[in-house]
Amino acid sequence: MASHVPFMTIAPTSDDAQIQDSTIPITSDSLREPSALTSKRRSSTSATDAIASTIMPAKVTRIPAWVRFPLAVILTLGLSATLSNFVPEIAGYELAAVSRSLNEPWQIGGLVGFRVFVIAVAWSMGLDYFDLFNLGILANVPYYAFLLTFLETPYLAMALEFGINLISLALPFFLLRPLNAHNAAINKPLSVNQAVAADSPIRLYMAIFAATVYSLLVYSSFYTWLPVHLVTHFDTIKTLELAHNAVLPIMIIASVPIGYAAEAFLFTASTAHPRSVSDKAFNPATATLGQTIKWNMGLKSARETVLAQRTLFLAAFTALNTMVRVWGTIEGSEPWGAAGWAGIFTVAALTTGAGYAWIGDV
Repeated sequence: MASHVPFMTIAPTSDDAQIQDSTIPITSDSLREPSALTSKRRSSTSATDAIASTIMPAKVTRIPAWVRFPLAVILTLGLSATLSNFVPEIAGYELAAVSRSLNEPWQIGGLVGFRVFVIAVAWSMGLDYFDLFNLGILANVPYYAFLLTFLETPYLAMALEFGINLISLALPFFLLRPLNAHNAAINKPLSVNQAVAADSPIRLYMAIFAATVYSLLVYSSFYTWLPVHLVTHFDTIKTLELAHNAVLPIMIIASVPIGYAAEAFLFTASTAHPRSVSDKAFNPATATLGQTIKWNMGLKSARETVLAQRTLFLAAFTALNTMVRVWGTIEGSEPWGAAGWAGIFTVAALTTGAGYAWIGDV
């Protein structure tokens, strides 16, 4: 018996003005096959892109496309440096106490180069500021969680540093890029798929699922191998009290913001795309090697492809960013120690993505 999900209001357009109902019943079966509304939206990509383009500031449209990326790099680095200078007595000294001394030009250049690399990859992937904000949360939580749990860094210092990191990363993209089609569709769904992606109860359930996955992996690590691993590979561990006293329900509640970031970056971004595909969509006689591999891996629709790409990117970026920030900036850290901590969150990202793929097939 098909279960029903709460309705979403779909704004009628010119080609389906005859649809008068304000509710659209969504069942598990209707998610597998294209509905009448979805069939009429075969070309809805251009419509959602049009909505996204209206959100971009009008003045930005006059800036040539080739100028926007250099501007994003300059704004990101400038904002990070400027905002950090405003709060040195609050955040700077506390973080400096546990940070490596980066005096060599190659060390400073390496960190700046990594920041530019992040911006370049995000820009090439077509991420918007909302994607980048959520990605920043997911990829930087391991670093700040380490500071809080094992180095007794004050909350205020971490909150300010974390906020500066997110603002300097997302604000330039807000000024220079429009919203992606799937993020724009949250405010104005154009199909049943996008209505599901924008449904608040569903998004809450998916956020709780992701928060539970992250919390379970960190919690189980706290009570098994992690304390010994960290003490062995870090010279500056100050306490293990928070790890030993961790309570799983509290961790899950505290991780709900992380869950929402994962839900938005993985679930909403992929669910907004159609899942059903025609049997004629793949022709072995004319398909390229890459297309054949994708088809055999089960990446047969836009939804599955987007989810797989974003999950792999999130896992790789989480691992790399955590290694750079923990090993590269925390005094007394060793590569193997940073890799162990990064591995927990990398596995969490992969598990969350796999869970969303399974849920989408139910």
